[in-house]
Amino acid sequence: MVQPANREFYAGLPLFEAFEGVADEANYRPLPDGWWLAVADIVNSTGAIAEGRYKSVNMAGASVISALMNGLDERNLAFVFGGDGALAAVPGTLAAKARDVLAAAKTWVAEELGLELRAAIVPVSDVRASGFDMRVARFKASEEVSYAMFSGGGASWAEAEMKAGRYQIEAAPPGTRPDLTGLSCRWNPIVSHHGAIVSIIAVPGERGIGPEYQALIGDIVALAEGGGARRAPGTGKGTRAAPFRARHYGGIARRRAEGPPLPELVLRRRAEPCTVSLFQARHQFRTV
Repeated sequence: MVQPANREFYAGLPLFEAFEGVADEANYRPLPDGWWLAVADIVNSTGAIAEGRYKSVNMAGASVISALMNGLDERNLAFVFGGDGALAAVPGTLAAKARDVLAAAKTWVAEELGLELRAAIVPVSDVRASGFDMRVARFKASEEVSYAMFSGGGASWAEAEMKAGRYQIEAAPPGTRPDLTGLSCRWNPIVSHHGAIVSIIAVPGERGIGPEYQALIGDIVALAEGGGARRAPGTGKGTRAAPFRARHYGGIARRRAEGPPLPELVLRRRAEPCTVSLFQARHQFRTV
């Protein structure tokens, strides 16, 4: 039986409401010792998307979350969804069950969607032994919904280990199916307001998530919302957004705030017309 304290850790974390709080380390708490990371992604998802199979890729990635929530009977699952995969943090007492769930998901994805799901389960202790950490926070998107955010570098390390062939899980026997009750991927076109979509990826540099990075995230959120000011993390006070200068290299623009060098912010422009979408709160953002 799962120990209550173990299972209630994530549900008991404090919530933050200002989205720029994702860059404030004060909002994060270390995952308890003995926890594991369930990691999965689609092999050659880029190729599958190029073939027009993006819906199948997204369905496969989302199935991992649904399967874990149902298989572990855990509605307060700490997870992030990456479009072609997912990562979830589970207590050690649920690690064996999570392994079986991922094995079943691999078989379902292969047999029903014709894709290869790569999956692994990685102990948080190994993450920390490699010099990284796994810290988690809860972003309150609405009164009813909150989402997990991870920091510490452990998520990227675990994904890289999986792709290198370590910690991997074999597929369950043919015909095995995970419980995908409630799984739904709805598709609605995004109407363009300005004729283009910009996806922004902001990755902390060697300084980590410090004041400059927090300010940068605040600027991005203010620009995305159409405003000229940001809220300083942890203060609720407005500050004037710093001026940006941009250098363009084909389809990529690099922006840095005036003043000391900041972590690079990459703007990737897509050809199809749709609205600007920055760090969508629906599982899309994580600091790594």
